[in-house]
Amino acid sequence: MALDDAGAESRLLALVPELRNRIYRYTLVEPTPIRVGVDAPLPTEPGMLRVCRQIRAEAKAIYLKENTFDFEIPGFNIAKYLRWSRLSRAHRRSNVKLTMHATVAPPQNWQNLLVWLKAFSDREVRARPGTGPNAAAFWLVAAHMHAFVYRARDAGNLSWEEVETSLECMRKIAAVSDPAWKT
Repeated sequence: MALDDAGAESRLLALVPELRNRIYRYTLVEPTPIRVGVDAPLPTEPGMLRVCRQIRAEAKAIYLKENTFDFEIPGFNIAKYLRWSRLSRAHRRSNVKLTMHATVAPPQNWQNLLVWLKAFSDREVRARPGTGPNAAAFWLVAAHMHAFVYRARDAGNLSWEEVETSLECMRKIAAVSDPAWKT
């Protein structure tokens, strides 16, 4: 039988991996998204992931990929989500949903959006705005800006400064139809 950190035999680790994975899913996967509010701290890892190195190695991906982490993004401010993504590569690859607060006008948040776009360009974050049927107009503009950054990043022929200049032009075009985009 496998031994845990205290030297005692672990009955959990003695089980076949398939059964352990079922137990991990039962204890770690939430039926609803794990909400990360604006004023809330980052989610702490469940105690199960702190039992021993082997359990952590086997179960961490289940926790991060099979749960949905719903980050509130007020005014395009991704500071909390960016901290989460920087914790580890596994965190960057986790299943993240972003909730936008449409009550804050975009011009106050242009710099926040640029920080997000730069982090996306640098592959520090994966999540980007959705374009669902209920998305606010400025959320859709931000989604198209992310799509542009994605294509520019993968083409590899533009510096961030060139991308930023193009984004500024896109912001001005958006301001023609929505004055909220003006600075």
